[in-house]
Amino acid sequence: MIEKQKENPNPNPNQNQNHKEKLVPGWVYILIGVILFVVPSVFAGLMTIDFFSFAPGGTDGWLSYWGAYLGGIIGMIAVVATTQYIVSNQNKQQKEQMEEQRKQHLELLKNQNKQHQEQLDVQRKAIEENDIKEKNRMFFTFLSRQNEEVLEVLLKINELNSKRFNHIRGIADYWELQESIKKELRNDGITDIKRQELIGKGTEYNVRINRLKDDETIVRGELLVELAKLRIKAEYFPESFEKAQSFKKYQENLLDIYESHIRKEDLLPVDLLKKIENDTDNNLAVTNKILGEFTYQLQNIILKLKS
Repeated sequence: MIEKQKENPNPNPNQNQNHKEKLVPGWVYILIGVILFVVPSVFAGLMTIDFFSFAPGGTDGWLSYWGAYLGGIIGMIAVVATTQYIVSNQNKQQKEQMEEQRKQHLELLKNQNKQHQEQLDVQRKAIEENDIKEKNRMFFTFLSRQNEEVLEVLLKINELNSKRFNHIRGIADYWELQESIKKELRNDGITDIKRQELIGKGTEYNVRINRLKDDETIVRGELLVELAKLRIKAEYFPESFEKAQSFKKYQENLLDIYESHIRKEDLLPVDLLKKIENDTDNNLAVTNKILGEFTYQLQNIILKLKS
């Protein structure tokens, strides 16, 4: 069973407080009554007794003294009561002013919050209307940049491959020159001076071959770095990722094949040169194919950005 809520016996505490502040304290009335009625009666009775016979002065003098004394007390009480009344009124006015200021401040805050909420609603609506379009624009802008970077990596790979094949051609050429020197050195009819000259050339060719091998190793390292970049960049394009991976594996296979030929010297210079020419053409075709794939993809992204 639900109990009935008790009514608040004091619904407006501030009203009671204001009423109390309007009233003069009860002790003032009591004190005034004592002074006006009780004290004179007491003194009138005392005057009939020879109570003050030890003090100098007559009855009239003492009446004047006590009249002035009691008048001072009454005046002091009046000042205290008046002061308290004034202070109470001032407190009341101050509270009323503070309450009015509080109401004005609350009303101002309410209006400001309302205006702010209206502005937020307008902004939210505008953001919601442009949100999808803006997200698409940002997404395709990001894809466009990634696609451009893929093309830059592919062009760098093509440049490094050309440089590497040139280094390997140089190695093959010097190998061929060394073979001709070896043939001449097997000829018993050459003079000692000619033999020393040929040996000197062979030594010089070895130095140049080692330098080209070092250069080829550096280029091979740069190619591996670019191929790793290609794999990372291509992940943003699922439809072309497998093609990019196939291109990467093809390039890595070329790196391993020629690194093995240079290290083992298992091909004649003329055969190595033929292989270089053949692989150069094939690599160019493969590179152009993957370049075309990402170029076409970039064009589609640009069209989506314009739409």
